[in-house]
Amino acid sequence: MLYLLLEDTFDIDVENSNVSQVIDSYMATTWRGHRDKLHDHIKEIGGSDDLTRAKTTPPSDIMKEDWEYLCDLWSDKKYLEIAKKKVMAHQNENLIVEMVRRV
Repeated sequence: MLYLLLEDTFDIDVENSNVSQVIDSYMATTWRGHRDKLHDHIKEIGGSDDLTRAKTTPPSDIMKEDWEYLCDLWSDKKYLEIAKKKVMAHQNENLIVEMVRRV
């Protein structure tokens, strides 16, 4: 659908694999940034501590159903366990980099 809109709006060949890769890359980067802002919002309003409040306080730029889905996702125990492991792994990577710099 997005590709059709792009083709209608711009003189662009979305069938070209290089063009589609660039578009996909930009879209992924944009989504990650937006998702991070949404995740920051849920943390600011209480997040998993008060899921009801979080679900009833969506940002203005997201549909209620999508926001509720993300709230459920970000408060899910499995998600939180994986997120915690990723944070710890990232901290370990930073520690290793710092140790290598000192050598």
